[in-house]
Amino acid sequence: MNTNVRLVTHLPKLRLIFTLTGQCVWIDKTQRLAEYQGKSLLYYRDQDKNIVDGSNPDAIAAICVNPVAYMDLEGRIHPFTEAERLNPDFDRYIRTSRPEYFTTDSQDPYFMLNMRLTKEIGRIASLSFYANNFTNSRPRRFFRSGAYYQRLNTEMSFGAELQLKF
Repeated sequence: MNTNVRLVTHLPKLRLIFTLTGQCVWIDKTQRLAEYQGKSLLYYRDQDKNIVDGSNPDAIAAICVNPVAYMDLEGRIHPFTEAERLNPDFDRYIRTSRPEYFTTDSQDPYFMLNMRLTKEIGRIASLSFYANNFTNSRPRRFFRSGAYYQRLNTEMSFGAELQLKF
C-alpha cells in the first residue's frame, strides 16, 4: 500500500510549472507461494529425507515442492507422481529450500521525492527538467526469506524532456 502526493505550482507570468511528488510505501509484503489449482504443493523433510508434518520446526531440514509434471526427451508430458518423488533419479526436479524460503517479508515504510520544472515555450513547446529520487533515499532492508539485504527505491536520476504540440 502506498500514498503519492503531488504538489503543482503554476507561475503563469513566468510560464513555469513546478511539480513535487512524494511517495510513501506504507506496507510492502511479499511471500513465495507454491500452489497449483488451489492446493499447496509444499511439504517438509527431515535430515534423512523423510516427510514430516511441520509441527516441530526443529525437525524440518527443508521445504520441498514437487513439480506438477515433467517432459521426457520425446516431448511427452507426464504427471509427477509419488513414485517419481520416491525415485532418487527424480530428486533434481524437486525444489528443496531452506525453511525460511516461504517466510513473509515485510518492510518498514520508505519514502521517495521527485521534482520537475517545466518551462512553457509559446503554445507549441515545453521543456522540462526532472530529478527522480533527488534525496537519494535508498534504504537497505533485510529479506528473511532469502537471507539477503537489498536497497529499495530507484537510484537518483536526472533528465530533460521536450514536448512539442502540433
